Amino acid sequence: MGRNIEQTLFDLSICSKHEILGGTIPARWWRAVVKWPPDAFAVTSTLLSESGAYRLAVSPPAGKRWPPRAGWNDEVDARASSWWKWVADGCPAPVPPWLLDIGHVVRAAAKMPTHMLADNWNLVCNLLELHAIADEACAGFGMPDEPDQDGRGKDWKVYRLGANDLLARSDSLSHFSKHSIRVLPKMRTPQAGISLRSLSGHLAVTRFAEVDVKWAHAPQFSDTKSSFNLLLLPVPLVVRPADFRPVPGTLDNMDSKRFGFFRFEPTALDETYVQRLLSSAAECAGGVDGVIFPESALSETELSLAKSLVEQAFDGQRVPFLLAGVRGQRENIAHFSIFVGGTWQDYPQSKHHRWALDRAQILNYKIGAALHPSVRWWEDIDVRRRELRFILVNSWLGICPLICEDLARQDPVAQIIRALGPTLVIALLLDGPQLNGRWPARYATVLADDPGSSVLTFTPLGMSERSVPPGASPKRVVGLWKDARTGAQELRLDAGRSALLLTLCNEWSQEWMADGRSDKGSAAQLYLGNVEQLS
Repeated sequence: MGRNIEQTLFDLSICSKHEILGGTIPARWWRAVVKWPPDAFAVTSTLLSESGAYRLAVSPPAGKRWPPRAGWNDEVDARASSWWKWVADGCPAPVPPWLLDIGHVVRAAAKMPTHMLADNWNLVCNLLELHAIADEACAGFGMPDEPDQDGRGKDWKVYRLGANDLLARSDSLSHFSKHSIRVLPKMRTPQAGISLRSLSGHLAVTRFAEVDVKWAHAPQFSDTKSSFNLLLLPVPLVVRPADFRPVPGTLDNMDSKRFGFFRFEPTALDETYVQRLLSSAAECAGGVDGVIFPESALSETELSLAKSLVEQAFDGQRVPFLLAGVRGQRENIAHFSIFVGGTWQDYPQSKHHRWALDRAQILNYKIGAALHPSVRWWEDIDVRRRELRFILVNSWLGICPLICEDLARQDPVAQIIRALGPTLVIALLLDGPQLNGRWPARYATVLADDPGSSVLTFTPLGMSERSVPPGASPKRVVGLWKDARTGAQELRLDAGRSALLLTLCNEWSQEWMADGRSDKGSAAQLYLGNVEQLS
């Protein structure tokens, strides 16, 4: 028969502040849950998703309608406002009656099998309504401090700061155990299809305990900034077969004649190249907001050098952020760094999957002189605990870095990215040319379509030129841009050019939740405004 509603909520509550200890859902448990809107959101998300009842927001039963009454959207806004004010005031007695009324409906259905929840229209309406009000009551959670533009006052600031502090301490906005469910901020809502993600504009839930989600504030740009420039340095510019080096030994259970390990160790970073391109980019655009290196482009020592060169190049001005692929001892890391208060704040993220070089790739990249084509070569890195970082550089620009296979291997991170909807996904690659017909474009399309993130893939020039299928000529296409507004654009370097300067522009758009609410035009959509080739 499966679990009933009470058992579903019991499982959610294990090892949390809101643990259900009795044989039923006690009234005090419900009163504790509704004292914090993200906790109520976790409850409604759990019941709506496990029952599949969220779909009834767009396809109600015969003779029923959603929204359930006229003026529902305004009512949601009013109740959300009264809810957060009650919470900010310390949740004085009594609990708002409408919250208790919803609790009565849920508790009365406690013995109902969860999979039959959709058959109880009154219960579904109450859950959908609480879900929407909780979502609206948390608008702005997870975002950096900003001026009180809508006049909500000091209480709102204290309320939101409390939420952001909880998020920083526990990697969730909810008091439920993050190993059961995480409640996190979100930035985009899918505009096609129907899923639980379609029903919220400010909050998301994830239930992937194996992945740590780190939501970080790293304010660098004003919220009024509408465009920014990224300098892409596609090093190494030349890749040799000897840059792929076999590593002695294999795992005990692996056949050494069929499997092996390799490391990528290219030639040292050219300091003069970096200095000249930083200067050229600053002259061309009047400023640079971000500097990006591809996967495994830098050693740990070269990362320190790159930071120093960026500091020197922008002495006395705002130092751009740095996103670099860094190789270390059994490590492959996307290293996001921001210069704040005279020092670098670092946000490293390890690669989630090893690269496996097979015969076809070895022949295509022409590296058989270093790695025998009859052996399947695995990248010599440790697969550490999975972690995703979402870095906000202002209130509308959230960046999620990925490394090569992390874009292609959808498990276990793709559903989290789609739930949170970062403004920009940057995939650092060690791959061939970024042509629209190849695999990075296919996976970029998935994220551009749902949830609407813009995606940038970036590979070294040396790898792009090494990947030459039979009968083809080398391609100097080091990047691919994909967004929902303008589609895909290949980023190529002409002969004699050695870096790209991208200008990304923001356009505000209105997104709709599937329950009928609007985000009031607060969705940021990045598109590619200009591409300059630098030499």
